[in-house]
Amino acid sequence: LSLHDALPIFIIDFWHASFDQEFLYPVTGIDWWHPDGFEDGNLACFVKYSDDKALGLKPKSLQLLKDPDGNPYEMIELKELFPNRRKINFPSLSPDEPGVVRYACSDAICTRLLGDHPESVGGMKNPKFARTYRIEKQTAQVKRVMERPRVRINKAKVHDLLAVADNTREEIRKKIVDLAASKGFHNFEPGSPKQLSDFLFTASGLDISPKPARNEKSGQYKTDAATMEELTTELGANAPPVLLWIVAFREQDKMIGTYLASMDANGDKNDEFRFQFKQTGAATGRFSAPAGDPEHGYSGIPIHGIPGTSDLRDCFEAREGYLMVKCDYAGEELRIVTNISGEPVWVKEFKEGDGDLHSITARAFFNKAEVSKEERKQGKIANFALVYGGGPAAIMRATGCDKLEGQRRKQSFDKALPVFASWVKGQHARVKKDLGVFTPFGRWVAIPDAFIKEGELDSRGNRITAEDANRIRAACERHATNYPIQGGGADIMKIAMILIHKECHKRHWLRNGGDDSVRMLLTVHDEIVFEIKHHRVLEALDMITAMMEKPTVMAGPPFSPPWQIPLVTDPLVGRTWGAETGCHRAKEDVPLKDGETQYGNWVFKKIPDWLAQILAPGGIVPPTSTPPAPM
Repeated sequence: LSLHDALPIFIIDFWHASFDQEFLYPVTGIDWWHPDGFEDGNLACFVKYSDDKALGLKPKSLQLLKDPDGNPYEMIELKELFPNRRKINFPSLSPDEPGVVRYACSDAICTRLLGDHPESVGGMKNPKFARTYRIEKQTAQVKRVMERPRVRINKAKVHDLLAVADNTREEIRKKIVDLAASKGFHNFEPGSPKQLSDFLFTASGLDISPKPARNEKSGQYKTDAATMEELTTELGANAPPVLLWIVAFREQDKMIGTYLASMDANGDKNDEFRFQFKQTGAATGRFSAPAGDPEHGYSGIPIHGIPGTSDLRDCFEAREGYLMVKCDYAGEELRIVTNISGEPVWVKEFKEGDGDLHSITARAFFNKAEVSKEERKQGKIANFALVYGGGPAAIMRATGCDKLEGQRRKQSFDKALPVFASWVKGQHARVKKDLGVFTPFGRWVAIPDAFIKEGELDSRGNRITAEDANRIRAACERHATNYPIQGGGADIMKIAMILIHKECHKRHWLRNGGDDSVRMLLTVHDEIVFEIKHHRVLEALDMITAMMEKPTVMAGPPFSPPWQIPLVTDPLVGRTWGAETGCHRAKEDVPLKDGETQYGNWVFKKIPDWLAQILAPGGIVPPTSTPPAPM
């Protein structure tokens, strides 16, 4: 039998299936491995040990496997085989070199043994984990196909942004350095925490007040980005200009060091970048997107950190014959928390109002029927702190009020929304009993320290003090309300990606066996970015939004009440990831407003002429570009 013929007969054990299956893709030609046809030890351990950071094959083998004498099985490290080599590229090693074959076989043997282990893949027969494990195995198929096309970057735009950022940073740096010199701080370096601490907060410098906390180790005043931003916000209009300069300097420095310099220097010969998406990056199941090593073909930039309003997004361009379509969820987190708490005030607002939960909170805070824009903003800022389990202190930090006012606002919030307040208390009690929580889709998220007590040992073997125990339990209580929301969002995204991929396959829109008209390129937080051929955009919008909104019907008992509020998507179309042409589904009884144009089932707002020509019946359809090669 060929490998392809044998696949339905045998269940294949992987440790990192998405990597191995993509590596095998040129041999197997398989773009979708059925979840019943393989096991993935890495995903299985992630689903079961969601709080564990050591999910690699070596640490899990050491933790779960025993040698014939009953001792923990410790896999040898590659550097131990070649102690005198500074850099080792395993694929280039000859099988004849001592230890190479044994090292390679060790991975396969441990993967297989863990495939039967009841604490690893074997544990996935437990219904507590089986549902999520199946979702993760299917997500692995979508993820590796999504990573394959790469993303085109306009290097000229990147170079221009880099030049502007360099100039801006230098201008700000000069203002800071000149001010420091005028106070006797010569050869001043804005990036030095010690110099900043002395210059800003000591009597020999500017002696700014209020002063931030001191660093426990160095004794210096804290000058990290978060501290500076918090202090600037606290001082408001009274903030010295130098604080604003420092915050702006760091923003430019981060933009250059984290993004622009790497984008300018890297990429393949076609200026295309490969991004990696990690399914196991967060306990809640949310994707992370580490920068990766450009030497291994990755982008070198952490794409999840690019702000939604950044000019950087305009550097990500659709290839010839395609448009960029980005589709995210409108108010996803507030819709999730409304559904899982069942708070009737919020349910009514979504069903009968316009979904403005922030005004509800503001009205409770300020005890008035109508609130100003600034008061609504205060409600909005506090809402996200409160729905994630925060208390009066969170309101204080979020809105800048004092302790007494923070307590009053929290009491007003709980009185106005008693069902949500009761749900929060229930989550706090439940996590102490169960040491974990379920998302509304059945993902188990472990919170093992929820009932930790004074005198117990932490993970490092240190004895827990009463103060530490209280702090840890309070954090776990916040996780008990935070994780179902964050984890629910993660489940929604992964389920939506699976549904979209399957539908594209069914309609022959994928590259392998289809017309390559729809490419899923990126997933960033609650957003999916696509590259879609001109003639397919309207039809694809119908399908994509329907699939992204479908997970609503999959949530509910026994993990949450039946969902009453549907998910809503917010698509944008354009030439780049920074696309600004919004659209929504047309409604028969709603006439078009000024500036709106309807194409197919979609109404576009302020559509530019070039896009109107493409979307019009018989519009411009440029020649099909050559599909990108597999990795």
